Amino acid sequence: MKSGHSSELEEIRQIQADLKWKLGAVDRRIQELEKKLSEEPSKDAEPVVEPVIMPPPLPVGEVPVCNEMPSLDEGLKFDSNPPQQKVVSDFSPASRSSQIPPPLDSRKEASEVPVPSPPELPKDSMELRVGRVWLVRAGILILLTGLVFLGNFAWQEFVMKVGPAAKLALLFVAGGLLAGVGSWCRKKSEGLRGYGNVLTGGGIATIYYATYAAHFVRPLQVISNPLVGGLLLLAVAGAILWIADRKRLQVVATITTALGFYTAAINPIAGFSLFSNLLLSAVAIILLIRRKWIAIPFVSLIGCFVGFAFWRFFNSGTLLPMEAGSPAEFLNGVLFPACYWVVFSVAVFVARTPKFQGVLRSAFLTINNGAFYGLTAPLVAGTHPTSFWVYTFGFGILLLVLAFLARRSSPDDPVFDGSYLTQGLGLVTLGLLFKVSGYQAAILFAMQSAALMKFSRTHHGKILQVFSGLTALTSTGWALNSVASSAPHAALTCVGTSLILLATAWVFKHQRGLLENPSTQKRAGAFVFLASVLAVAAIAHATTPDPILCVALLLGVSLIGVLSLRWLRMPEVLLASQGFLVLAFLRYLGLPDKAEVLPVLLMLGVGLFHLHFWWKVVPKRPGAIQQIVWPFFHATIVVGSLFAWSIKFFSPAHQLPAFAAIALLLLLHGFLSRVWALAVIGQLFTLTLVVRFLELVPNGVPWIFSLLALVLMALQSAVSGLLQHRVPEIPVSRLVVHRRFVEIAAVLGGVILIVIDVPTPWLCLALTLFAFLMFCASTILRWIPSLLYSAFLFLVAGLFFLKGTMAYDETLFANVSFPVLLLISQQIGKRR
Repeated sequence: MKSGHSSELEEIRQIQADLKWKLGAVDRRIQELEKKLSEEPSKDAEPVVEPVIMPPPLPVGEVPVCNEMPSLDEGLKFDSNPPQQKVVSDFSPASRSSQIPPPLDSRKEASEVPVPSPPELPKDSMELRVGRVWLVRAGILILLTGLVFLGNFAWQEFVMKVGPAAKLALLFVAGGLLAGVGSWCRKKSEGLRGYGNVLTGGGIATIYYATYAAHFVRPLQVISNPLVGGLLLLAVAGAILWIADRKRLQVVATITTALGFYTAAINPIAGFSLFSNLLLSAVAIILLIRRKWIAIPFVSLIGCFVGFAFWRFFNSGTLLPMEAGSPAEFLNGVLFPACYWVVFSVAVFVARTPKFQGVLRSAFLTINNGAFYGLTAPLVAGTHPTSFWVYTFGFGILLLVLAFLARRSSPDDPVFDGSYLTQGLGLVTLGLLFKVSGYQAAILFAMQSAALMKFSRTHHGKILQVFSGLTALTSTGWALNSVASSAPHAALTCVGTSLILLATAWVFKHQRGLLENPSTQKRAGAFVFLASVLAVAAIAHATTPDPILCVALLLGVSLIGVLSLRWLRMPEVLLASQGFLVLAFLRYLGLPDKAEVLPVLLMLGVGLFHLHFWWKVVPKRPGAIQQIVWPFFHATIVVGSLFAWSIKFFSPAHQLPAFAAIALLLLLHGFLSRVWALAVIGQLFTLTLVVRFLELVPNGVPWIFSLLALVLMALQSAVSGLLQHRVPEIPVSRLVVHRRFVEIAAVLGGVILIVIDVPTPWLCLALTLFAFLMFCASTILRWIPSLLYSAFLFLVAGLFFLKGTMAYDETLFANVSFPVLLLISQQIGKRR
């Protein structure tokens, strides 16, 4: 105890001496400035300043400038009758430095007097800087050079002739001299403190090496027993750490700690190595708590586990999973790392230094947990493989408990408990993976995901949400694996997991009040997507031999998804239902027999339901893209399904009137329901009708079907004209284009049909009658485009009239009808 007080008293006296020197320099500077001010002559008369009434200053004793101050043992002695200080009435710097600030009414006048800037402390001169820095370095270099030459000379002339004990004695003496010189330099001057630390560290390292060489270096070996050598080396390391602690030498303590772990690692006695590592780690933690040294615990942490890994590899030859050769080996391989882990975990909670907070402490505990589990898990897995999941799961639960304790002990450091929470959840999930599989794993991890999401509104909600998503992915993977392997109850596993994930998404939005005003959310959408994937997998697995049932189930889930918006208030489910609709459509297109009525009726019914019910569940927003995209999407599903069915159901001869009738019905439905997307997409049948007409009519299709198709196509123009008032103003011009298209197509189709099916002698008469009927219709209905079509038909009929007249064949009587009907049309036109 006395030695401890004396060393502390010595340090205080050193600080006292430094303060005396600085105070003396300040006093000398003040005296020089006062002397210069008193010697300066005043050129102009100073203005008369009224004396300021000031309270007398408090009695202050004189502060003598001396080189000695009373020590702490003697105490501070105060004079009972201090000398009265002279009151200075002028405003010199010396007087202002010893007076109390003036009263409020006189501060304005006093502030007018210029105040000189505070004097700067004297800087070291060039001679002093060279002498204290560069000469010392040059001297050290010269000294080391001389020591090298002296050491070579001594090694050749003296050291080679003595034994191991004498050589060790020389090493101990050299180390002691270096340490002594370093300690003297530290005490001598503040400028030599760093140099003294280097010399002290070198001397201590020399002593430690000499102790190490006493057994582990063959030319210097004087101790044959490795246990005695190791204990002696450990004792020296402990003594050095004690000295470093007393002298507050962090660098020396760090180097000694690293050397201690190195010595323990190379010692062939396993028990000594592992136990010495434990003692060194405990000493390092004590230094962390006492001195707030951060480097030593990290060196100790790395040294402990690296030394243990070296011992494991040296004994077994591998760090991979292996079976322990004996119970003692298994206990040493698990208990010693457990002790290291406990010591460092206690340090994480006990250390209160501000430097050991936040990321640094998180990194420390992460290395500790990872090294412990990484070194012990292979041994446990190889020796007790059936209980390995218990080991992993239990360690994860322990980390979760530590996360709770960390939050209670350090509520202002969220990184602290967050690190334990993340690692604990990871190990718990890993332990469950090692235990369960199949449908059990899928359901269990889905429930874990839901539980984590339920508690994500508490502390560290982001971490819980991330692990909830990871466990949901794991659950989905297990469920899909059960389907791929055709495991028992695979479809039920997928359905159950899907429902749990859907409930997890709903819980997430419900906790955050996102169900009041329905809107999409990324995290909830991810869970709904996983649930949808599992539902599709379940349907595909359960309906493998019956594709029509697959289409029906997909459409049913799609309907439920649309209707669920009113119950669940989740637009994510509504969007997922559209995916089921697309899959049902693709599956329908893949049916071997698309001519069956039941699947197409299901597709049409569900498609029209989506098309009409969509606007009742989705709020209308002006200018929203959904008002354009979704109707066309649903209309494409309806028209595509109907088109695929009609191609397979109707024969080529019946396709022409069927396509024309379907196009007319879709157009009429679009006008009446104001679903313009269906009317637009329905024109696919009109385009197909034109193409098929050009393909089939020349090949001898009955003219009655072709004529019926042309009449039905022409009726589209009539329907568009009658229901034009239901169309908004913007697409009216596009509607006119559609009307002209079907009109021209019908007229041209009629011409083609007459030319192909009517005998040649009667072509002119047929075309003339067709033109005359078109002209009558235009005059009755006052339809101007019909006049143009009739003019075109009269022109074509005129061409055939000229052809027949020039041939002088028996069709002369039939051709006479052309000028007669043309003149009649002229007279009717004049009167109408």
